[in-house]
Amino acid sequence: MSLSDLIGNMDLAAYPKAAMVIFIGVFLLILYRVIFKMKKEEARDAAMIPMMDSVVTPNTQSASKETVA
Repeated sequence: MSLSDLIGNMDLAAYPKAAMVIFIGVFLLILYRVIFKMKKEEARDAAMIPMMDSVVTPNTQSASKETVA
């Protein structure tokens, strides 16, 4: 049995269906979080990120060591 026979006999239609189910599940979880769990202040802060002129730097020790050196 060759590789082309194995690939030809596989049911590849299941992969797009599984991907769609995973996508819809993740989308619904994010939608639930945004609608029911997110505070208004948090949403306002997230909405203003593209408008900020300042550079956002991470608050980690490795970042501070890199800027000092």
